[in-house]
Amino acid sequence: ARVLAVNTTGTMRVLRAAARAFRRQGTGGSVVVQASKNAFAPGAGFGAYSASKAAVLQLARIAALEFAELS
Repeated sequence: ARVLAVNTTGTMRVLRAAARAFRRQGTGGSVVVQASKNAFAPGAGFGAYSASKAAVLQLARIAALEFAELS
């Protein structure tokens, strides 16, 4: 459960803070999201980690779509 909170919720919080900063400064910006190969090729015994990294990848994709208007 902790790995899900750190990887998924942590990424969401950072992206939300970045969006606020980008809006405030009015010039957009960049965010680098660290996913993992496990998002594409999960290994046995790494269910929570792989699922959380897949969620991180999806959050990054959505952020790219939503942040586009801020640039």
